[in-house]
Formats: sequence, structure tokens, C-alpha cells
Amino acid sequence: MERCLGCAFCLYYNYSTGDLSVIDTATHTVVGSPIAVGTVPYGVAVNPSGTRVYVTNGGSTVTVIDTGNNMVIDSPIEVGTVPRGIAVNPSGTRVYVANYADDTVSVIDTSTHTVIGSPIP
Repeated sequence: MERCLGCAFCLYYNYSTGDLSVIDTATHTVVGSPIAVGTVPYGVAVNPSGTRVYVTNGGSTVTVIDTGNNMVIDSPIEVGTVPRGIAVNPSGTRVYVANYADDTVSVIDTSTHTVIGSPIP
């Protein structure tokens, strides 16, 4: 799966290997090593300033990546079961995660990387 970051970089998640590759769109080359994010990465969202990438992982987690150094920040965030869709609000303060298996939405506070309250049915 691919996502464009201001057309300078493209994100490609490797479903079978559990990592994310950053591709320079000008040179069509992979930048650095793949970033380990968790089993079965599925959804990718980028905050409005382009400094953070959020990746849903099979099972029940979201991984946060700092785009300045392409490193994972903290431990994966526990959300609902089988997270798939993911989006960041326009101000970049919340991340919304659609949890496929339990039909809920988890809300993440981007300043603390914690889930706010219980999943929304």
C-alpha cells in the first residue's frame, strides 16, 4: 500500500514482513532500511505537518513513526481488535482508528500517544 507525503516521499507497507518502506519519489529508491511496525500493517495516516506517521497493525495496535529520523516512537498503542482504517484530524491532535473486528472507533491523543476513553461503538 502506498501513501504520498507531499510528493517527496511515498510510504509502502510490506504486509507480509510487518514493516514500512520510505521511497524517495524523485529517485525512485528506498530511503534507509525498512521500519518495523508490527504484524500485518494495514492502514497508514500522516499528520498535517508531516512529522508523524501512524500505522495500524494486525491484532490491536497502532505504531507511531517520527518522520525526521524514520524511527518508531514509544511502544505500539493498544486500540480495538483488528484495526484497519486510520485518519488524523485536521489540527493533528487526534487519530481515529476503525477497529474492524469489534465495530468500534478508538481515539488517540497525539500529544500523549494514549487512547482517550473506551472505543466508540
